[in-house]
Amino acid sequence: MVVRALAQIKVLDVRRGDGRYVRSLQPFQPAEMSVPRLDGTPNFRDLGGLMTVDGRITRYGVLFRSSGLEELSLRDVRFLIDDIGLRTVIDLRSADDCETAESLLDTPVRYVNLPIVRGGSLTSLERPMGADGRADMARIYRMYIEVSGAAISEIIAELTSGALPAVIHCAAGKDRTGVVAAILLCAVGVTRDAVIADFMETELVLDDILAYLQRRPAWADIVLRLPPGTMDVDPNFMVDFLDDVERLYGGVSAWLTEHAGVKAESIARLEQLLVEPRNLEPTSAGQLGPEGDEAVGDEPRILEHPPMS
Repeated sequence: MVVRALAQIKVLDVRRGDGRYVRSLQPFQPAEMSVPRLDGTPNFRDLGGLMTVDGRITRYGVLFRSSGLEELSLRDVRFLIDDIGLRTVIDLRSADDCETAESLLDTPVRYVNLPIVRGGSLTSLERPMGADGRADMARIYRMYIEVSGAAISEIIAELTSGALPAVIHCAAGKDRTGVVAAILLCAVGVTRDAVIADFMETELVLDDILAYLQRRPAWADIVLRLPPGTMDVDPNFMVDFLDDVERLYGGVSAWLTEHAGVKAESIARLEQLLVEPRNLEPTSAGQLGPEGDEAVGDEPRILEHPPMS
């Protein structure tokens, strides 16, 4: 069950001595994926199976990340409701690109909109540019957290108050979702390499993401005209962002407590919910951890290779 964490060595074995990364992403084999590919959204994945600094892994079947959910098929919905037991969708989009996932309207799934940035700033063609002539994505990511402390605090409050299993998503599932996922994963002790590797998985489906965005009203006219680098998936985007958070704030946990107003006990509770307990076999939503502590949800769900029929 540590398959996903081990598989990520494929991404990270090319780190140079200066701490920079070069692209060498190899597609994962189907047996290494914790959830099947969904029909109606290209960038959906489980945040389980990621290694922590103390040698544990994040729980499968608890927290997911995704691109937009407007095109979900009935098969997708059955998987999310029946197999995952999805309780909450947390949509990170602003008013200018937010859409309703109509296929989830008549289901038990609760929808929460917590925009990471103000409306209009993402569907604009303007981006801060780097010296290499590409969009400075690390700077953009840093700008996200400069304005999103309250939203990220609310996301953690949701996740620690019965929202799990949950999915967080934006449009592409790359930038806003990538930043929030990185913040959450770092907060619960996931290794820096695993955070970067998770970010890089988006590159495997980038063509499908671009096709999806061209079908969405807010993005159709601009996605192919965005500044160079905007739609790239480069490990150094995340490397530089995490370096900036460390340099400016003293790390993710310090930023959460000192700038986003998240209490240390909330971070500890988030870790309890998202990370496997020590010295136990991996669990999933609803199974019991040490001393009978319930992980998440009401009934056991095993999501190593869940069915989609």
